[in-house]
Amino acid sequence: LIDQEGKWLSPYTPAILRCHPFKTVSIKDSEGNISDKKVLAFIKDTPYLTSKESPTSWPLFDKAGNPTERTNKLKQLVFALEKEALEINQIAQRLVALEILSELSIVDRDGNKKTLRNIFSVNNERLLNCSETDLKSLVSDSTMDLIYHQKFSLANFKNILKNGSSPDISTRDAVLRVSKEKKAAEINTLVHDLLLED
Repeated sequence: LIDQEGKWLSPYTPAILRCHPFKTVSIKDSEGNISDKKVLAFIKDTPYLTSKESPTSWPLFDKAGNPTERTNKLKQLVFALEKEALEINQIAQRLVALEILSELSIVDRDGNKKTLRNIFSVNNERLLNCSETDLKSLVSDSTMDLIYHQKFSLANFKNILKNGSSPDISTRDAVLRVSKEKKAAEINTLVHDLLLED
């Protein structure tokens, strides 16, 4: 996923990495109690923030001291991610209760099968064995949508692991490539057969 210099190799950068080093934190009220209100903060001593202007830097605040448009967009993304993470955590707890999660197994580019610890995916066999009531519930509360999204993401993740420094993020592109290769092989066979007939 990264090279020896720490450079991200994939053409797609996950939102969680695009937000780094920013996060949300809770603040305390005048009595020292933790408030429900949260603010945008950043990790202390991060090398990604500087007081010096450079060609690759952008300001957090304008000359009037107000957040720039880019800062506001970043804030929206960070808060949206946190909200989504809470929702996904609740869904994940439900999937755990239904016992349909299992640790992810992958086959690397050398053909070796490996189990990735603490990375889980929905087990198709266990999902199919769910009761009709549970399946209807998974569909009605949109949990099934999340399951399909995760499966699509895992397909991309496996492509990255297989292709090393040349990750193939789009499964659609992979399908199209295979289709083109198949058609090319069919044309080659057809031409070869015609030449033999002559």
